[in-house]
Amino acid sequence: MRNLYLLILFLGWSFGILQVQALNDGQYGQRSDRVIAKENNLEVLTNSMDATRGAEHLQWAKKLYQVALEKKDEYHKEEALREIMAYYVNKDIKDTARYYIAEAERSLQDSPYKEHLLAFMKTIMDVRVVYYTDGAEADSLTTEVLVRLKTKKDASTLEKISDYYLLGVIAGRRADTGDVEKSKEVVAYLDEVLMLTEDLPVRIGMLFRPNSFYMICGNCLQEADRVNYALRYLDMLNKYKASLKEKKRYLMNQRHFLNAYGMLACSSNILGKEKAAEYYREFVKLNHDYPEDASFTPTYEYLFTSYNYYLTLGNYDKVVNICDSLIVHFAELKKDEYALPFALEKVNYCDSLHRYKEAYLAYKAYDELKEKVKSYTEANDARETAINQKVDELIIEKQALEAQKSRMQVFLLLTLFVLAVCTIFYIIFFLRKTKGLNRRLLDANNQLIAAGERLKESEKMKYAFLRNLCNEILAPLNAIKGFSDFLIDNKVEEKESVAFLKIISDNSGQINRTLDDIQEIARLDTCDGSLPLDWTNIHTLCMREVDDVRRNAPHEKVEYVLEGDPENDTVRTNQTYFSYVLGHLLNRINQIMEEGRIVVSYRLEPEKNVASVLIAGTGNVSAAGAASAGANDDVTWLVCKMIAERMNAHLWKDEEFKEGLRFIFELPQ
Repeated sequence: MRNLYLLILFLGWSFGILQVQALNDGQYGQRSDRVIAKENNLEVLTNSMDATRGAEHLQWAKKLYQVALEKKDEYHKEEALREIMAYYVNKDIKDTARYYIAEAERSLQDSPYKEHLLAFMKTIMDVRVVYYTDGAEADSLTTEVLVRLKTKKDASTLEKISDYYLLGVIAGRRADTGDVEKSKEVVAYLDEVLMLTEDLPVRIGMLFRPNSFYMICGNCLQEADRVNYALRYLDMLNKYKASLKEKKRYLMNQRHFLNAYGMLACSSNILGKEKAAEYYREFVKLNHDYPEDASFTPTYEYLFTSYNYYLTLGNYDKVVNICDSLIVHFAELKKDEYALPFALEKVNYCDSLHRYKEAYLAYKAYDELKEKVKSYTEANDARETAINQKVDELIIEKQALEAQKSRMQVFLLLTLFVLAVCTIFYIIFFLRKTKGLNRRLLDANNQLIAAGERLKESEKMKYAFLRNLCNEILAPLNAIKGFSDFLIDNKVEEKESVAFLKIISDNSGQINRTLDDIQEIARLDTCDGSLPLDWTNIHTLCMREVDDVRRNAPHEKVEYVLEGDPENDTVRTNQTYFSYVLGHLLNRINQIMEEGRIVVSYRLEPEKNVASVLIAGTGNVSAAGAASAGANDDVTWLVCKMIAERMNAHLWKDEEFKEGLRFIFELPQ
């Protein structure tokens, strides 16, 4: 699931840039007025550039470049051109990006920073080709890089850095499918980038290293390795921040700080709770102070990091609340497919916390959300089919138009060759007809391109649905595997091993019983009418259930007693469901008893035409357990009540019984 979230953040980065640009479009003029008297002050211009985003940021960078060019200040020229090139490269405005790359080659003095800056910008242009496009161009570029790495023995260090960086991003593009091998490839390639740039000055290292650290942390399979990389990531950012202060620059983009603090906040298993809490507070402060630097949305980043932070702390109550907030946030963004994993996690953690009614309601909400996403997917599949059909039609039409165009061109050439003396009228006629065909062909091409884009979007949504379906299947398996791996991978004494197995067994039994209850609710809810009733001797049934509780879950300080007349115990009931209800109620009382007596008694009341069965625990009873037993949100109690109704019986908790806890099961005669 981690790689899915990494993909969401990576794709959301561009979305965040557009939001910030829209937010800042109207502010440039106002800020410009405030510093117009100091417009030639390089430090003021640089800090104004650092403090803004989007179009305003670009305008300050261009102003800084003009002044630095006039003053022949190399450092500020480099900084300004870096931001200008980054803006156009990230916006895929390729012609303008190439213009400023050429401008940097022309105006900057030769230096290691210039060499690495230009290599980095060209690499990012290649990255955008392989990351955001499919087809021959991307495949050809990937093949070219792989061949160059294997065959070019005299490649410079900078060429290797660029090639490994590009291959790491290519592998990272496919690692979101959960492919472990691809994740290892990402780490291997980008670790080469880190090693090759280790000894570079921090300012040069900030070109290739931040995103390398970010993608490695997102693909590390071992938590200890991820923490190590994240600490190095943060250390590099702090060094760069200190170097900026030496240049009298006091603001910088906080996106990488948010990434580093967010990763470290979720590593309490390695760093300890206090250190993780410290990083979490730093993350929250930055997220609040610099919302424009969030990769996706500040709300999502806060909720997602909080979710992982409290998850590592084992605070599942907080996790459940954050799951709710994430589901609502994705609903507001109309991204319900991304909410599915969190809806399922809410079900699991409510179940773990024994909040069974909430888990049941959460599962219903999850099922409705899944059906909603499924309907989206089916609608998209239908659109995809229609698009494919339209694409086929357009391809056929395009081929027909191309063939017609070719025939007309040949006919035109032959006519011009044979009838060299034809009049201008005929020449214009044929040229116009050819022009019309070209226009139709261009329209068909545009329609084909648009249809292809829609097809790509449908493919992405389909794969997102399949990933979510896989997560739904793997989530419960991972929980069981985690406990099993602990016993396998850790050397524990036999006594402790038995205790752990007992805990696993008890919890597994509890989960099975809860699932049985839910299945029983579904089974009862789907059948109509009353349950079949036969004349039954209930003394034997009561004795069996009391013996089962005494044998399977005994308390040394609890006495188990059955009271009643075996000669007068015949009532009309359903043996199976009577035993089911009696066993559940006995187990419930047994769980909350500390010492005393558990008594099952029955008596027939002919005058009322009923038989009363009393299940009571007297003595030292857990107050919290007694209060929760028989609550309307208790799954076991809900099942028992439903069964009683189907047996034409009456079941209730005796609120007037002050000596402990007592249930009364009244059966018709």
